[in-house]
Amino acid sequence: MAVYTNDLRLKEITTGDESGTWGTSTNTNLSLIAEALSFATEAVFDSDADKTTTVADGATDPARALYYKVTGSGTLSATRTLTIAPNTISRVMFIENATTGSQSINISQGSGANITIASGTAKVVYLDGAGSGAAVVDALTLVDTFVKPSTNVSFTRINVTAAGEIRLEDSSGGEYVSLKAPSTVASNVSFTLPAADGSSGQVMKTDGSGNLGFVSINTPGAAASFTQVDITAEGDLRLQDASGGEYVALEAPATISSSYTLELPAADGSNGQALLTNGSGVLSFGSASGTTPVSGFFEITTSDSTAYSKSGLSFQPSLIVFRAVGGATVGVGEYPYFSTSDGFATGTGSNQSSVSSRVMDKDASGSSVTEYGVVKNDGYCWWINNYDGAYNLGQVTAIASDGFTVTSAVLNGTTATVMYTAYP
Repeated sequence: MAVYTNDLRLKEITTGDESGTWGTSTNTNLSLIAEALSFATEAVFDSDADKTTTVADGATDPARALYYKVTGSGTLSATRTLTIAPNTISRVMFIENATTGSQSINISQGSGANITIASGTAKVVYLDGAGSGAAVVDALTLVDTFVKPSTNVSFTRINVTAAGEIRLEDSSGGEYVSLKAPSTVASNVSFTLPAADGSSGQVMKTDGSGNLGFVSINTPGAAASFTQVDITAEGDLRLQDASGGEYVALEAPATISSSYTLELPAADGSNGQALLTNGSGVLSFGSASGTTPVSGFFEITTSDSTAYSKSGLSFQPSLIVFRAVGGATVGVGEYPYFSTSDGFATGTGSNQSSVSSRVMDKDASGSSVTEYGVVKNDGYCWWINNYDGAYNLGQVTAIASDGFTVTSAVLNGTTATVMYTAYP
């Protein structure tokens, strides 16, 4: 009895069978062999579902063709699987996905590997015919130099393995430029080339996601544009002079509590104006507040150790110039007299330095007496001596962030008036 166990499903006649019909059976087999070398189309997917096509035994069948074009009347909504049976045939096939719906199809034979063919493309595969575990394999992945030299070809993907390279030869073919992957990469990465060429002098940059583009960079002696420039580790921005030997540098503080941005004014200011901030990083030109010296006067009494503070100057004084005018207690039979003291104080805290002078006129007998003296102290400033020159009325003891403090120091004498000018 005839069997069909070969890879083309041809009739194999046993000895003594089909007497008188050998010619017919042989001619049929020859036609099926020719069919196995031909092109055929089959509308396998008549619905949106997985399908199986079985190569017929000893009869014409599209799935026997060497080039097998798969179509269908149904529109596919997802990748569907086409199983080619029986799972024991082993052969090479060109399979084209011509289905509708723009979906890929999987070509399968058994429980082994299968091949996915994208819509509108074709692949060369072979069926290994291993029975229930049969696999479908992409025949070209294992074929070396299958592209004919000097021909144009199209690929969906080229895998260059084991850190191999793509060589682009020059016109003579003697030298080349090659592209290759690093010896080790942490994970797969793909680069997408720009859609068009850049301008002259531009370079290629990445957006960090594999998309490449052209951008201008700074070159010595040329203008450049940047969206952002980061100068790290407390580096500086150096603006050189014409000779390039000296420069002015801009540098961040060693430590800042939080980042901030300073926005420059839109135009230059007037002569003498200063650069001011609005407290939110926006700079502008204007008259600097608190830069004009402030003058005034106030009185201090003879109460010992009473502090008198002058505040609200809108700046911390760097220098206070004063004149203190006051009298002393006049005894019976004594002549009144007038005493003054001039001086200045500068610095704050332990860095404060002060100098004062005194002038006295008229002693108790009525004789004209003028007393000159200069007192220098660190941290305070004496003024207003009484008639015998032994006591003082007050001292500058502190320079505050917006003013200064005067302290009365003695019980002798009368109320004193202090006239002052504070300089920023």
